[in-house]
Amino acid sequence: MARWYVGVKTGAKFEAFRSETTPTQATHGHLYGGVIGPFRTKRAALWCEKHGWNNPHAQTVAEMERIANRTRGSLQPVTPEVRARGIRANLVTR
Repeated sequence: MARWYVGVKTGAKFEAFRSETTPTQATHGHLYGGVIGPFRTKRAALWCEKHGWNNPHAQTVAEMERIANRTRGSLQPVTPEVRARGIRANLVTR
């Protein structure tokens, strides 16, 4: 069964991807410097891709799964200007 992972590229760029096998240096090392996961849901992997960088509230995959489920569609977009300053978008409360 394919599982979701987030690959870490140079420059703190994250990229969500699916893989049938567990990523290793031999299979995915040419694409990514590191890999986070596996994630149970696509939603959490995409949340990590957009909001997981430098986020003290999301240290583990389980935390990202919980936050992604709790904040369905309520996240403010991260603009390039915000990312350049290293500031994360705030969670919008319901």
